[in-house]
Amino acid sequence: MVRQRQKTFLHGIVTETLLFAEAMKSLGFVNRFGYGVQRAQALLSQNGNPAAEFYFDAHSVLVKIYRRPA
Repeated sequence: MVRQRQKTFLHGIVTETLLFAEAMKSLGFVNRFGYGVQRAQALLSQNGNPAAEFYFDAHSVLVKIYRRPA
C-alpha cells in the first residue's frame, strides 16, 4: 500500500510540473521544454555571473544565483 501511495504521489508531482510547464509555454514565458537550465547558465556566463548552483532534496529544489563580481 505504501508503494502505491508513493507512486501516485510522485506521478502527481510530475503531472503538476508538466501542467505548469505547459502553461508557462502557452503564456510565452518559455519557448521549448528541457532547455531552460542550459540557457540560464549560458546567459549567466555571458553576463559575467558565476554559474547557478542547484540543490535538491526529497521535497524541494533550491537554485542560488549570484551577482557578478565587482
